[in-house]
Amino acid sequence: NPVAEALTAWPSAEALGRPLGEVFPILDEETRRPVESPVERAVRERRIAALANHTILLRRGGGELSIDDSAAPIWDAAGRLQGAVLVFRDVTEKRQEELRRRFIASATVELSSSLDYQTTLATVARLAVPTIADWCAVDIREGERVERLAVAHVDPEKIRFVQEIERRYPPDPNAPSGVPNVLRTGEPEMMAEIPTALLDAAAVDEEHRRLIHALQLRSYIAVPLKARG
Repeated sequence: NPVAEALTAWPSAEALGRPLGEVFPILDEETRRPVESPVERAVRERRIAALANHTILLRRGGGELSIDDSAAPIWDAAGRLQGAVLVFRDVTEKRQEELRRRFIASATVELSSSLDYQTTLATVARLAVPTIADWCAVDIREGERVERLAVAHVDPEKIRFVQEIERRYPPDPNAPSGVPNVLRTGEPEMMAEIPTALLDAAAVDEEHRRLIHALQLRSYIAVPLKARG
């Protein structure tokens, strides 16, 4: 139906006749490994099959959706198994809210568990990835200096890549946005979508611009950490 077309990004005319795994590829949210379709289970076990939550649908052309899905066998008048009907719905918004609440709860426990702020904040960075972010860094101001206290990324290679960029192109302490601005103003920043023009403006030269774009930054939030005022 039109909703299934929109969710999978496969028009019916192009999906017909293709293997189900090509049109409806699904992964486990945590392990990122392929999981068995409920259709295969329904046909094999000859009963209604529902997968556990935390299933990801890979959309045609890129993008992901969190889904709930189930399948039921289809019988003909003579009681012969003819196939299955698949039902699924987009629960991305609901799942994101669950992840947000889980992260806040875990972070709250960690923040109150130790007097060693360095250990605590490093743990919070690890909790953030990949629950609510692909990348998380914690910077602390020590007098006039700003030091990177903790960093986490879904791809460890990216950490070394960013460290090399920052070594070759130290951040401008007077930059009008980003960590310098948040430290200077004490106000948070958020960009649901980072404009290409902003990335280009931050580049010192062509090589710097190339490296910045290689990070594939899409959205961003920076918040101040305040203690004792």
